[in-house]
Amino acid sequence: MSLERGMISSRQVMFLVTNMIFATEIQFVPALLTMYAGQDAWVVVLIVTIVGFLFGVPIISLGLRFPGKTPVEYGMDLLGKWGGRALGIFLGLFFFYVAAVAVRELADHLVIAVMPQTPLVVFIALYVFAIAYGVYLGLEVFARVSEILYPVFLGTLMLGTIFLIPSLNLNLLKPVLTHSPLELLRGSLTLLAFYGEGLAILFLIPCMRRPEQAPGLNMKITLLLNIPLLVMVVMEVAMFGAMETSRILFPSFELVKMISVAGFFERMESFLLAFWVTTVCLKVALLYYTAMISFARSLNLRDYRPLVWPGAVSLTALAVLVFSDVTQAREFLARSWPLFGLSVEGGVPILLYSLALLRKKGVSWRGRQKK
Repeated sequence: MSLERGMISSRQVMFLVTNMIFATEIQFVPALLTMYAGQDAWVVVLIVTIVGFLFGVPIISLGLRFPGKTPVEYGMDLLGKWGGRALGIFLGLFFFYVAAVAVRELADHLVIAVMPQTPLVVFIALYVFAIAYGVYLGLEVFARVSEILYPVFLGTLMLGTIFLIPSLNLNLLKPVLTHSPLELLRGSLTLLAFYGEGLAILFLIPCMRRPEQAPGLNMKITLLLNIPLLVMVVMEVAMFGAMETSRILFPSFELVKMISVAGFFERMESFLLAFWVTTVCLKVALLYYTAMISFARSLNLRDYRPLVWPGAVSLTALAVLVFSDVTQAREFLARSWPLFGLSVEGGVPILLYSLALLRKKGVSWRGRQKK
């Protein structure tokens, strides 16, 4: 039985997962893609649109094979009691680490771009406290906030960039397809590692009011992620050039700073930053929530809430210590994150799904009992 008593809609699941991926992706991915694929970065987005959709099919199918159960619970069915608990601790640590990285990325951005005199730990502690409070209140709370906020954030971002169209130089997108398949592959793996964070949907499917709607979420999430990202990558390359985009720490932030309409409608980056801070907090809330559920289920606790506040202290410390500076954080995202992230995000569902098929456990998503 799930530790979460709240139930959420398929729409809320869609926005939770999309926000979780897009919140940090929009700030870091354009620079990382142009680092590998140059002006062909938009091609990488198209490639990952297809691969990302295929990646999501087995993950959602796995969640539907075990109705009402989290990965830790059906991990115990497939790997045994202690094997399932070990898997739960491993997943909890993974999501906990990713949450710490996201908090650190947010704090670094605020220190560099907004308040350089403010100590880093102040931002981290404040945001972790707010995130922990939201997680303590339960899944329904931050699911409802995400359902309201994320469409507004995305709509504002897309509307604001329309004003930059006259300033774009589309010649900077040429020549097309000059990079090798290996360079496109490296960029694709980097982007796919961000998409793999959607593994958290396995913890949301048991909380859906109508889990039979889960298969339809795959295409919606893929399109909600890739269309805005494609627009932003094309605009940033057409505005700054591929080489300069790869050097900028936060290219999307710099792009929005250039919006100016008749010398009156300006400083859009303030709105973007406000939305981005909130969406990253919602991202970390979901990651932290899945970590707490994993730990609580592995320890056979009846409720995850006793772990929330002690975990918040640990999350604050890890976020401070995880990187020495923003340069090391960027190096991690460019070099280590694709291999580290995909090995977990792809390895865990493949292992569980393979065992479910071999041992004939669970039910198909159509509800047919496997004999």
